[in-house]
Amino acid sequence: QEEGPAGRDENHRPHLSFKQKLKNQEAVEESCLTLHCELSKPGVEVEWRRDAQLLKEGEKYQMKREGRVAEMLISNVALADAGEYSCFAGAVGTSADIKVRAITPLQLAPSKPVPQVETHEAQAPTSVTGTASFVESISLWETYNLTEPATRLQERRQSSLLAVSSCEKVWVLF
Repeated sequence: QEEGPAGRDENHRPHLSFKQKLKNQEAVEESCLTLHCELSKPGVEVEWRRDAQLLKEGEKYQMKREGRVAEMLISNVALADAGEYSCFAGAVGTSADIKVRAITPLQLAPSKPVPQVETHEAQAPTSVTGTASFVESISLWETYNLTEPATRLQERRQSSLLAVSSCEKVWVLF
């Protein structure tokens, strides 16, 4: 009879299985996604695949093992990342379907240009002439008492990008 690495009889090795399998998930484009599974015993090497292609650790895929738990973080999820992901430990594996939804831009202004709006002087200290979408955007800034629209908008965009690129659960409040 053969002995295994721990000196046990090969015929009495505990059967390897997944106690917690991968789950189907849906992610939003440009977000992060974590795949998680748990094996029946610790210290087993695993490999991750997407649509049967072996995945390598790097900027896009970060793989982590702790005891019996195996995780893979997918950074900056793109539409092309949709597919079947699998975690294999030897001959046993678990798979899940990952779907990716596209980001739909928030539309504050009408998509078609609106004819020029003519203004008349009133009791207000300033008058504005422009398209309705321009006037609409100015009124949004006035409604929220923002004094420097361009600067504050840039700050908000930067904080949103930082939250997305960090791949942590961060709430960005607007």
